[in-house]
Amino acid sequence: MTKPDRIYKCTPSGLQAWQDPDLPAEDRRILGLVQKETRAEVIRSFLRRHWDQVRLADLEASGLIVSQPAF
Repeated sequence: MTKPDRIYKCTPSGLQAWQDPDLPAEDRRILGLVQKETRAEVIRSFLRRHWDQVRLADLEASGLIVSQPAF
């Protein structure tokens, strides 16, 4: 699970995947939000009812995004 005190950003692979029309729309939407460093709470506010903490963890596990602790 992800923690709200994290900052996410796309990897180079994530930036390429963001333009891939075969990637699920929700994943592309998240990648579009994290092209620059973005806090987890900002991502949640944009996705609102579509928020899924597991989805961020899956994108991170696949190497499309990375995270670091927020300071």
